Amino acid sequence: MKDTGFLLINGYFLFGMSLLFALGLSVLVIALYTGYRLTHPTRQIVGETPEQHVLTYEDITFPSKPAPIRLKGWWLPAQQNRKRTPSENTVIFAHGYGACRLFLPGYALLLAKALCNSGFNVLMFDFRNSGESSAAVTSVGYYEKDDLLAAIDYVVSRKQSSRVSLMGWSMGAATSLIAAPEAAAVVAVVADSPFATLSGYLRSNLSIWSGLPNFPFTPLILWLLSVIHRIDLSSVNPMQAAKSLGSRRLLLIHAISDPAISYLNSKQIYTVVKDRLQAQLWLTDGGGHPESYVLHQEEYEKRVIEFLTQSMVKP
Repeated sequence: MKDTGFLLINGYFLFGMSLLFALGLSVLVIALYTGYRLTHPTRQIVGETPEQHVLTYEDITFPSKPAPIRLKGWWLPAQQNRKRTPSENTVIFAHGYGACRLFLPGYALLLAKALCNSGFNVLMFDFRNSGESSAAVTSVGYYEKDDLLAAIDYVVSRKQSSRVSLMGWSMGAATSLIAAPEAAAVVAVVADSPFATLSGYLRSNLSIWSGLPNFPFTPLILWLLSVIHRIDLSSVNPMQAAKSLGSRRLLLIHAISDPAISYLNSKQIYTVVKDRLQAQLWLTDGGGHPESYVLHQEEYEKRVIEFLTQSMVKP
């Protein structure tokens, strides 16, 4: 009887351990799959061209780190009625997560045209793993910073632009804020709907995006991202980076009703820099993420062009 009882207890123990192992393995597999989806979003198609908006442009390709990542985009020179107007002032667009250079289909090129007509060159490009650029890992700002720095180097070395402004949306806004302090040519940043910190944003929102319980999945997924893809989430910290903008000017734009990234993120960034920078915060009414331009096109163009003119054009 004692042997039977021992075998029964041992059987229950082994069954319990097997069950825990299977459960743990299931959690790991789900976390790996979710991490893969996060770092490999569906690509947005580049479905328009500047030609459709009566704009002169060049198809461009330039390298990023590490080789052989190649980024594709458009160079739109400053122009009036397709006639080029020489300018040393360039605005680089930085799109959001899962998007491409046409981050707002039907609107991105309208904004680019308004800037070109106001005397600015515009560079529109696809981050890695987006649009027509090389396949890689999407890191929500960590590796995208290298792409944006490569774009800055391209316009300075290949297009002889002496003054550069970065204009980003969502992930692109956050990336612009962390890249700007590392590029001497950058004189201003327009950040539309950034998050304040990537780690804080993902800890609060990853479970909403994935539909999975916050525990144990969120900490496990974030750990896997750091181990497998070597993504340092803590370094994607726009709020901290904004403190290092120096003399660069900053315009923050955010819709109060943004359901994806709360406008409080922009308020946080503004709060830490308002006393040390030439910073502005414009909170807009209505719209989703990031749709301030869609709903307030005329005022948006007016504010942005005025800000860029004050920041970039020499007297």
